[in-house]
Amino acid sequence: MIAPDVSPALRQELEVKLSVVPSPATRERVRPAPLIFVHIPKAAGSTLQEILVAQYRGARGFRFTGDADRLAAFRALPQHERDAFDLLQGHVHFGLHEQLTRPATYITMLRDPVDRVVSHYHFVLANPDHYLYAQIAGRGLSLYDYAVIRGSHELDNDQVRWLCAADHFDVAVGRVSRAMVDQAKWNLANAFEVVGLMERFEDSVRCLAAAFGWSIAVPERRNANRHRPLIQEIPQETRDAIRRINRYDVELYEFAAGLFEEQLTRLLTPAPTTVP
Repeated sequence: MIAPDVSPALRQELEVKLSVVPSPATRERVRPAPLIFVHIPKAAGSTLQEILVAQYRGARGFRFTGDADRLAAFRALPQHERDAFDLLQGHVHFGLHEQLTRPATYITMLRDPVDRVVSHYHFVLANPDHYLYAQIAGRGLSLYDYAVIRGSHELDNDQVRWLCAADHFDVAVGRVSRAMVDQAKWNLANAFEVVGLMERFEDSVRCLAAAFGWSIAVPERRNANRHRPLIQEIPQETRDAIRRINRYDVELYEFAAGLFEEQLTRLLTPAPTTVP
């Protein structure tokens, strides 16, 4: 039963998704299930979503957009309907597994925090429909201004935010805490089967393939802005300001990089051969 207060468009989408009945062959093929992909914005997630959709073709999936209405509609579904999804992906916080009764597998992808903010700024400038476009273009904000003003939760230790259970808007800008980064680090180390890094995208995909037995053709990256300046072309003062403001994201990313190296060894190092 879909909640009566959802929009007609979302109701129609949910009805289509809930009508999908995966075949026994699909059920046997799609592993792990359910898979939860926490898609952190501007961290190569659109490309990874393309890979996941291909792997889970014919299965039942749901995509979160960060819109509260979509999350509320999912939570309002009967338990057996929530449990029937094989792939749950998109802009959704860690903690979605609490809405399920069967064990879930988490994956995510992180990005160097300085490069992520630079990418976010130029992405907004290139998209007049973006909700922050008027703030940047209309006020003539430089990258430095944009980072220091922190006009959105997306510019304030956003990766820590996504990897904690608290909703973005429950934590004010400037209020991400030591407890939150510690929680995000614990979640990464203990709840995620694969942790990817955008800067090591191909290796990240290789880890996914090794972890889940997938055959993956790496597609060209989506939403990549090739007209933005290189990170080394950004003034040092601006880079330092971004690092200072997003110090918890920097700490989290460095922690994730350590996990990533351990993951590479665990998943991709050939087992030693024994000589009889």
